[in-house]
Amino acid sequence: MDKLSVAPMMKFSHKYFRVFHRILSSEATLYTEMLTANEVLHLREDVLADRIGVVDERTVVQLAGSDPEKVSSAVGKVRMLFNVQNFNLNVGCPSTHAQAGKFGAVLMKDSQTVCAVVKRVFECHAGIDLSIKCRLGVDEDDEKAAVYRFVDAVAKCGVRKFIVHARKALLKFKKTKLNRSVPPLRKDIAVELARDREDLEIVVNGGVGDLLEVKELLSKGVHGVMIGRKAFSDAGLFLEADREVFGKDRRLTKEEAIEQYRQFLKENPVTKNNYLRAIHPLKQIVSGMCSAGAFRRVLAEGERHPEELASTIEKACSSLGQTKRQKT
Repeated sequence: MDKLSVAPMMKFSHKYFRVFHRILSSEATLYTEMLTANEVLHLREDVLADRIGVVDERTVVQLAGSDPEKVSSAVGKVRMLFNVQNFNLNVGCPSTHAQAGKFGAVLMKDSQTVCAVVKRVFECHAGIDLSIKCRLGVDEDDEKAAVYRFVDAVAKCGVRKFIVHARKALLKFKKTKLNRSVPPLRKDIAVELARDREDLEIVVNGGVGDLLEVKELLSKGVHGVMIGRKAFSDAGLFLEADREVFGKDRRLTKEEAIEQYRQFLKENPVTKNNYLRAIHPLKQIVSGMCSAGAFRRVLAEGERHPEELASTIEKACSSLGQTKRQKT
């Protein structure tokens, strides 16, 4: 059961972000960036490997699509290349690109197509875990009625886990970010769904701000909580996740997490094309620390020599320490 997970986020949930979050928490479930079935089927293996990155038993690959054969083939390709067993189908993305491609939130209006995809995947790939990430509904839907209707229909096709972004999607919005703020959050509906559908695993997503709220939601009956952009803006909260949420006796400081990540990069050198993604997870983990700005500047300057990133991080950490000593 995924008591705590990090959401699939475009431009955020890349392979370096997930490596760093696995260092922060050994127990949290990590989702990849969304990949459309067409992308998976047409990308070269090396490019796909770069997109998916390191996977473990708590990594979920999120796919999107509405063609049963293509989605099933995409699952097969990812399984064969990366030995992945955990997949998620995106039925929540409201972007105009998703609507044009007939995937994402627009499929909440077409549970029959979702069921056709699910059935084909299960027919071809026995033993995998396939979950659905959806919204409460779309446009003028009554949120409770819509999500109950959708979940009940898709559950009949064999899906047991639903990640519910606890607000509906307004498909008229051209800017995706508006769908993360304008429709009101209704976590109470997700909680009620979990209580009413005890045979299903319901994970709530949307606007979760800290581990206290995670524990409060779990105590109300949801089976799991998914954190989105807060996982980037305040990554440090995951340092306490294993202990606070999973009851593990594991303690890690920010400095220790940075050092473990530095060792990973030392063993897996980055290229110029990957440099910004590689330093991306470090930008916010130092928030609140003395001279975080100096730390970030050293990292930015290191882009000219991406192959030396491990040494650049060591230098950045050293500059942090020097600044601290100067102020004492």
